[in-house]
Amino acid sequence: MPNREEILEALKTVIDPELGINIVDLGLVSEIFVEPSSVVVHFMTTTHACPLGDLIKAEIQKVVADKLPATCSVIVIQDTDVSWNKDRLSDAAKKTLG
Repeated sequence: MPNREEILEALKTVIDPELGINIVDLGLVSEIFVEPSSVVVHFMTTTHACPLGDLIKAEIQKVVADKLPATCSVIVIQDTDVSWNKDRLSDAAKKTLG
């Protein structure tokens, strides 16, 4: 079973289609729980009305599932009650976005 850091690294391959930056550097991943038979990933979008939430959720599901044994499950939860802000950006993302 991969650890939290390995899951986080895998999630760096999920790119926000509008901004062209990975969801980790954008600060869209809010929590990761690695349990004995599953991984739970909580994420948010940059706006509550973002039409790409389902697309990002599907990509998260795929990327994490590829890291897990077949007997494990992936649970992806979009946190709609959490507000994203620019403070969540990594230094790399801040530099890219200017």
